Amino acid sequence: MEPLISLWRSAALSHCGVRHRENEDSCLARPEVGLWAVADGMGGHADGHIASRTLCRALGRIPASGSLPELAMSVDAAIAEANDTLLIRGTSAQPPTVIGTTAAVLVIHSGYGVCTWCGDSRVHLVRDGEAFLLTRDHSLIQEMLDRGEIDREAARDHRAGHIVSRAVGVGSVAEIERIAIEVWPGDRFLLCTDGISRHVSVPELAELVVDDPEAAVRGVVDLAQARGATDDVTAIAVSLDAVGVEA
Repeated sequence: MEPLISLWRSAALSHCGVRHRENEDSCLARPEVGLWAVADGMGGHADGHIASRTLCRALGRIPASGSLPELAMSVDAAIAEANDTLLIRGTSAQPPTVIGTTAAVLVIHSGYGVCTWCGDSRVHLVRDGEAFLLTRDHSLIQEMLDRGEIDREAARDHRAGHIVSRAVGVGSVAEIERIAIEVWPGDRFLLCTDGISRHVSVPELAELVVDDPEAAVRGVVDLAQARGATDDVTAIAVSLDAVGVEA
């Protein structure tokens, strides 16, 4: 039997927030490889837009792969490459500065998917009418939630909402996390930066992430902006049409 193959459709949308002259978010959609990514350059630090674009360029050089493990390893290598590039750029600056970015990457191959992330950009799954958050934020707010110091309501507008505990480019090694899942026909995914997640809840995505990826990203971005999003907003929607056996 030949390897399983997946058929999908995807769309991406990104808008610059009112607080920035330049969009510090970047996104990458490579459906021919089965790879999608969003990145959010660290606001308040130098060259945030350069950081997110550096990561996406590294991911953009990944070749098509014959297996999911190879593809996932290529993602790790690309993140490590971007981390080294940004670290050198930051430490070489006068004065030295931090140039970092979050990362959320989804790869799909042979009926399975792998999410790899660093920071508070997210990957969601919508399946059978229910939305699930697949990633777990690397952020000060998440750490406070885990310790029981604040609740979800307080977390929503907390002044520390933009502080991440991990990012690509801030240390000698990017502290990534990953999970693997089996994918099914009809599955829909949404990748987004925190400009979306701060204004749109996970349960709401069950209705917003429709089968049409173009309509999904437009609906999510429009809702975040209607609710007063001031940060950059970026979303990628992926709809899985079929998982079958290659002839």
